[in-house]
Amino acid sequence: MNEREIVVRFASENDLEWCDRHDDYASTAALARKIAEKEVILAEFAHQPIGLLRFEFVWTTQPLISQLKVMKSERGRGVARAMLRFFESFLIGNGYRLVLSSTMPDNLLSQNWHRKAGFRECGFWSEINRDGVGEIFYRKDL
Repeated sequence: MNEREIVVRFASENDLEWCDRHDDYASTAALARKIAEKEVILAEFAHQPIGLLRFEFVWTTQPLISQLKVMKSERGRGVARAMLRFFESFLIGNGYRLVLSSTMPDNLLSQNWHRKAGFRECGFWSEINRDGVGEIFYRKDL
């Protein structure tokens, strides 16, 4: 698979079941609402979903990637990069100038991905996750 064979699009109502099985945090109702609001992006290969990117707006103005997941069998093939590129194009087209993201301090793969994708650390929020684990925040200027 190469990046040109990956199709990236906004998720539709027909994708709710797949997204619900693979999004680790959002409830079915929340996902349905986010899909209707075009706040879930899906990556496909050969007409099969292989990744999702869900986002929020912090303070209703700052876009934040809240979930980025690629199926384990498809990792390292440019899927996350393709979804990020699609999302960034959407944001730029709508007048946004930065995107935020975050990861847990023990997720070294995610930290490396963020740096390679052009994000830079911009803060830390302690005790925000289960078991009192904090979150590293990243910023990328568009």
